[in-house]
Amino acid sequence: MAKSCGAAQPGADRFSYPLVEQSATAADSLRQQAQRLVQAVAVFRVTAA
Repeated sequence: MAKSCGAAQPGADRFSYPLVEQSATAADSLRQQAQRLVQAVAVFRVTAA
């Protein structure tokens, strides 16, 4: 049977904290890449005639 996510386990923080940090770093990197992509394709926008 699976353990509930809310159950605190000794030492779990030392494993989960780096994962949270990695996720935050990856999310920030994706945000920056998305901004650069928007800027890169902005030159191809065509206005309606």
